[in-house]
Amino acid sequence: MRLPRSRWRALPPGTTSGRRLLLLAAAMVLLLPACAGGFGSYFAPTAAVVGGAKITEEAVVTQLKVVASQTEFSALFKGPKSNLNRVDAKRQILTQLVQQQAVVNEAARLGVSVKDADVQAALANTRQRLGGAAALQTALAQQGLNLDEFTRYERLNLIVTRAQAKVINGINATPDQIAANYQQNKATFDAEYHVAHILICSHADAQGACTPTAADLELAKSVDERAIAGNDFAQLARQYSTDTGSKAAGGDLGWVQPGSAVAPFEQAALALQPGQVTPQPVQSQFGYHIIKLIAKGRPLADAASTINNQLEQTPRQQAFTTWVHQAVARNRIRINPSFGQFNAASQSVEAPPGAEPAPSPVPSTGTSGP
Repeated sequence: MRLPRSRWRALPPGTTSGRRLLLLAAAMVLLLPACAGGFGSYFAPTAAVVGGAKITEEAVVTQLKVVASQTEFSALFKGPKSNLNRVDAKRQILTQLVQQQAVVNEAARLGVSVKDADVQAALANTRQRLGGAAALQTALAQQGLNLDEFTRYERLNLIVTRAQAKVINGINATPDQIAANYQQNKATFDAEYHVAHILICSHADAQGACTPTAADLELAKSVDERAIAGNDFAQLARQYSTDTGSKAAGGDLGWVQPGSAVAPFEQAALALQPGQVTPQPVQSQFGYHIIKLIAKGRPLADAASTINNQLEQTPRQQAFTTWVHQAVARNRIRINPSFGQFNAASQSVEAPPGAEPAPSPVPSTGTSGP
């Protein structure tokens, strides 16, 4: 069995998995913090010790619950091989928890620190993206998790993200490389458009599909009229938009490639001139949109950061992976024998000699990071 690799090693700063966080689960698989070091105390038996910091069996089991709750993996924990798969999953989870804890231990060498205020700000951002405290609690409950566990995850995520940023700092393409890439893809950049919108929908399902009401239409018409009259579009979006992914940014969706938005939205946006607002609300399956076109044709100055991230994604990933291996190597790793033993060469928790054979790997699910 092969579980998804942790996203914290796969996504360098500047990479995004989407503007709307619709599924918390996908972002949380194998991402909860490993230990008590700085995060509070557990009293469960110890699964591993990484440089003096304990990883508890409770942390491993919590991660296992998250994995088992995923539809694509739930079948692995049923049937005649379920026990073998569970044991194998625990070893894989513990391997990643060891790596994560080593990163936390070594982050101070890079000058990385995370304050309580930083964690609370991250929590507030997640709540906002999900649509409020109730939506966050619902998402956590679906994973069998509580807010304290997720708070520890947010702290870990900040530590890892900041450590990663320090490690890859300075790994950038040259201006000439960026300019050459822009010219090679100029037709694509010329076709992009920068747009903002205000979404009005009072009744949407879990997938975002809207059941519009007469009140929604009346509100959308009113907001549209105010936007056309010159009211601050960003402020209107923050006040009225139900799109939690863009609301805080004043409705700004950034640069959009043709074909990536639903047809009614894209047709209306491309019919505008920069600075114009749709003369009336545009209806799609997501509700009523008030659309403002900001610009057409993405210039080099605006595309440079995106191009740089694309060109340097692999070197940055390689640099951070190398640093993680070095971080693990600098820490003494002790594994509870009930989980297996630590292979320093592969930096993984493996079955002890003579243990039952591991189950066959399953096909890739596509849930790991790029």
